[in-house]
Amino acid sequence: MAVWDIVRKYRCNIALVMSCYLLQVVVSSINPLYMTRLIDELAKHESARPQVLAGAVAFLLAASVMRLALGVFLARYLGKIALTIAKEVRMHIASRYLSSPRTKVPDPGDFLTTSSRDVNRLVSFVTGDLNSISVSVTSFIGVSLVLAHMNMALYGLIIAFIPLYFIVYKRFSDVRYRLSLDVRNRHGSLADSMAAATMHQRTIYVHRAQRVIEAQLEHRLQDCNDAEYKSIINNAWSGLTLSGISFMMSATAFILGTVLVVQGRVTVGMLMAFTTHAGSLLSPVSNLTNLALSWHDTRVAATKIAYYSGLQETRVGSMAYSPNVCAVSFERAVFQQGGLNLTYRMGLAPITSIAGRTGAGKSTICECLAGYLSPTAGIVVYETETGSVAPSEIRRHVHLVDSHMVLFEELPILLNLTLGVEMPAASIEWVLDLTELKTLLVERDISLSTTAREANFSQGESQRLLIARALLTKPAILILDEALSGVDPAMAERIVRQASQHVSIVIIVSHRLSDHEQSQIVHYVDDGRLLEMAPIRGAE
Repeated sequence: MAVWDIVRKYRCNIALVMSCYLLQVVVSSINPLYMTRLIDELAKHESARPQVLAGAVAFLLAASVMRLALGVFLARYLGKIALTIAKEVRMHIASRYLSSPRTKVPDPGDFLTTSSRDVNRLVSFVTGDLNSISVSVTSFIGVSLVLAHMNMALYGLIIAFIPLYFIVYKRFSDVRYRLSLDVRNRHGSLADSMAAATMHQRTIYVHRAQRVIEAQLEHRLQDCNDAEYKSIINNAWSGLTLSGISFMMSATAFILGTVLVVQGRVTVGMLMAFTTHAGSLLSPVSNLTNLALSWHDTRVAATKIAYYSGLQETRVGSMAYSPNVCAVSFERAVFQQGGLNLTYRMGLAPITSIAGRTGAGKSTICECLAGYLSPTAGIVVYETETGSVAPSEIRRHVHLVDSHMVLFEELPILLNLTLGVEMPAASIEWVLDLTELKTLLVERDISLSTTAREANFSQGESQRLLIARALLTKPAILILDEALSGVDPAMAERIVRQASQHVSIVIIVSHRLSDHEQSQIVHYVDDGRLLEMAPIRGAE
């Protein structure tokens, strides 16, 4: 979702905001005329006309009230628009992140930084900076018309300082972009470290590792501070330079204006108007320069957000019927994880096992079978009675439960099971009974409305609930990748046997040999290859 996508979608809202800003500019640009009239009339002392004074004062007061009212309206309206856009962009990023395939999932810190810092920067540019650009341009035009009509010499002197602003912009813009990118990346690293700390809080507490982790976080924070400080210094120098140019302009204009008053070429009111509103003439140019510098911050944020828009969204396959799968064919399939290079026909029985040493690539194969991971080269297809089909096409019929999956602790048990999908009560009771959780819930007096955290499940109990969730989707293929490690061996055997009566194929990956005893086919992963081995019987 790019900047211009947001602008197009919210063009009516942005147009209304710009109209309000333009109205403010029109009122403000006419102010010099009435201020000049008021001062020149006051300079007449006894000859001053009350009706002229009253008219000028009334207009200036009315203009101030109008600007105040518009300011209040814009603050509320822009705030609402900003929140709406921020929510939409964050949901867009979250949707792409949650549906990213295995090889494209960004780091947690990058996701968190993009969702917060980068979105805020982008929304600020759309709802604030773009309007400021419009205001700056129109303000420059409006004030120029008034002051140029008063005295071209003074106006020309002020305009002569404008090129200096562009020189300042050129000097600081490249530095601003590099510093913005550095600051953003360091914040991403900090978010990564903080996300890791929250994930491993239990380990940190139990092993008294606070000092090590705190030192790491302090180092990351110092890196962020150092980068932010460089950016602050750069911004300070650019602001100081712009202020210096404005001071030079004001001083020069005041000296020239004084000379022109002495010569009788301008009135005191005109000089006051120039002195008061010359800043309004240069301010738009200064604002545009600052906005151009600010754009480099936005460009960094927009690039990061655009990266999420470019993530290939993994979609559930379109195959509506449950395919009768008999094997998986690997043809020169290369996977970086596990160093696999497979040319192999993996036969599938009602209960099939994948065995191998730790790190051999078993989980990589499971992720591929579930359609979550694709090979970097080669082909992987399921063989069916009617032909072959890619794993991505039958994703809805394949369910993977692995050791990395955990319950949503803040959600009720029922929602952990259904994940928001309407399910018949009989189906829920069936999966709880199959995984032997029904009796456990009754014995502990735990209802389905109890949160997972309140239920305080053990590892094995949580794994059984995850398997129950998978069975609730009625998959054709159920892959259990170390999903029984915390379950008693005898109970694990019963669950697998019961599940195989309702699921066409159950694939088991486990370090525990007894979990493979029921398997009719066992595939062994070794040295980047797949081999078929004899079924395991009578394992201790």
